[in-house]
Amino acid sequence: MSLPKPTPISSQSEYHTWEYLGFNYPSWWNGKFAASESTQALGQLEATGAETATIVATSYLSDTQSSEIFAIEQKTESLQNVEKAIIDAKNQGLSVWLKPHLDLQNGQWRGYLNPTDRTAFFSNYKAFMLDYAKLAQAQGVEVLTIGTEIDQLIGTADKDSWLEIINEVRQVYDGKLTYAVNWDKAGEVSFAEGLDFVGIDAYYPLTENKNASVDELVQAWTTTPETNEVKGLTNGQSIVDWLRQVSTDYGKPLVFTEIGFRSLDGTAAKPYEFQGQGQIDFEEQARLYEAFFKVFGGEIPESGNLDWFQGAQFWNWYATEVQNSDPTDLDYPILGKPSELVFKEYSSKLVSDSTKPDPDPDPDPDPDPDPDPDPDPATLVQHRSRPLRPIPKPDSTRSEPDSQLRDIDDAMIEILLD
Repeated sequence: MSLPKPTPISSQSEYHTWEYLGFNYPSWWNGKFAASESTQALGQLEATGAETATIVATSYLSDTQSSEIFAIEQKTESLQNVEKAIIDAKNQGLSVWLKPHLDLQNGQWRGYLNPTDRTAFFSNYKAFMLDYAKLAQAQGVEVLTIGTEIDQLIGTADKDSWLEIINEVRQVYDGKLTYAVNWDKAGEVSFAEGLDFVGIDAYYPLTENKNASVDELVQAWTTTPETNEVKGLTNGQSIVDWLRQVSTDYGKPLVFTEIGFRSLDGTAAKPYEFQGQGQIDFEEQARLYEAFFKVFGGEIPESGNLDWFQGAQFWNWYATEVQNSDPTDLDYPILGKPSELVFKEYSSKLVSDSTKPDPDPDPDPDPDPDPDPDPDPATLVQHRSRPLRPIPKPDSTRSEPDSQLRDIDDAMIEILLD
């Protein structure tokens, strides 16, 4: 695979530096965070220049009307394993966010969750979140995301329930709190007053043009939106201008708690679509990354004042190396793809090393987990927030792809040193 150089960053001396730059780091299989492969994957994540790992573990409800939250033994990472992932990330010199997810066991998207018994749901959810808040406090987690895309519940009718949860969480956790709202509900978080900043899962449809240049993708962020869906949302303002107004209305800064693009031809039209096949397109993914960094890094004057924007957590970086290291797939991870070069180029400009914590000089020894067997792909719950790719069986070999990846890494190093 040919790895083109990203367009050189402009010679301007100042960028809009970010407080946060990293990747969501999910697991849907209990034991993956505790495995040695996870430690290796976090090392690869840190090597991109990212300063943050957002640890994502998922619990479940039965369906959209349910109020009972439960772990699935095979799928939900234990708190002990989540703690191991936090420690491993900090040992790599990364700051850590904790972002517990809820999914529906019937496969529907969490954004449709609308419990019949609101009182029971929020009581259960408060207990659920307090468990993670106590772990976050014990391990020095920088940010706790108190909810992700459960957007049927963010209106004024449920505001007091959220503020009660926030108040109780703050009694046991002294880090920062955010909520990750889906992109089309970005201005509707009724309890934003209780947050340190508002998070947005920013999968904005940008253009139907599969061959859009970097400049055209920049315009998709900074001029009147092309799609009617987004144009209606922003009332004709550019996405950047509208988000600036959202931040002003909240009186809070914004962070993209998720943003990402598949290496799929046409991904700019619907970045949120995690399923479906098509033509591999590494270059479109790389152009999308580059345009995003240009706009929100303040490299272009069309971005305007960006003091309201504090950074982004990209989707995604898997906890199993084999899931990140296939440069011929259609998925979101960037390892071994041209987008990795773009990310490394901009991470060196947008995030200072001083924002990273020092690695733990005396890390805890790795536990000796009994990893779960590889899952049956037929049992996978379909997640709206992107799927888990099946993991090859132990007797499957990837020596040839791994060799190709080493060749790619060498090529990338040569390019970056030019």
